[in-house]
Amino acid sequence: MIVNFMYIHVMNEHAAVEHFHAASITILKCGRAVMPSSGQCEDRAPADFWCGFWNRNSRMEIRWKQDRFELSSQHLILVTPHTPYRMVRYPDEKKTTERQWEHYFFHFRVYAGHVLPPRGAFRIPCDCFMVESLTRLENLAGTDEDNTSDAPLLLSIIAQALARLPDTFWQRSPYDTRIQRIIDYIDANLSEKLSNRELAVQANISVETLAREFRRQIGVSPHRFVLDRRLRHARHLLATTELSLDEIAFQCGFCDRFHLTRVFSEALHRSPVAFRKEFRYRPQE
Repeated sequence: MIVNFMYIHVMNEHAAVEHFHAASITILKCGRAVMPSSGQCEDRAPADFWCGFWNRNSRMEIRWKQDRFELSSQHLILVTPHTPYRMVRYPDEKKTTERQWEHYFFHFRVYAGHVLPPRGAFRIPCDCFMVESLTRLENLAGTDEDNTSDAPLLLSIIAQALARLPDTFWQRSPYDTRIQRIIDYIDANLSEKLSNRELAVQANISVETLAREFRRQIGVSPHRFVLDRRLRHARHLLATTELSLDEIAFQCGFCDRFHLTRVFSEALHRSPVAFRKEFRYRPQE
């Protein structure tokens, strides 16, 4: 199920929290996926969205750095954007049904102004309502019926999970408002040609100031930053969609798939096709 342009506002209950007052949530995708073989590990490439995982059974886990988070009915695991992680299925100790290795997943984005979540994975405790709701969502994800109508239920789960993160979780953007405004514009217009002059207009600054502030605050030129953003989005699309290289090239602002392949291979030392084979996310059919 993919729900586009579905928003909910999450109000933080703690008045003392300075950095996170409200957020807009967009659901991108949800469903049920399976680890196909016992003892298997799958490395997941960093994505530009949040990932949520839940399983009514155990014997699977999410790993990030030295931390391990076992999937269970009592906890929801959230992985923040741009976090590389690993999914691990424990070896079989006895014959079990394939369903035990399935997990319910959902992808979403959160906009909370110019505040950024730290990279990492987080274990969120589930109360009875969340467990019942996630069980319902998991069951619906395994049917052919249209469960778009239950998007509000998933939004409610996400909102509760975000509210249970520590008050110190959210961080302000390290960039000033002018540069952050330009970054937001870049991310929203990656399919377009983005000149330094066009970017400078977004913050009402000169081209010279744009170049100087990007190097001072970010450490790279605007051109290099845009290219890095295009490549990051290309990695996300390769790992999470079945779009053709031509379509990915278009969405990321490259001339064609040959241009994408050349730049991608130079930067990451592997072709887009090789990257997709290594990091492709495989939801259950």
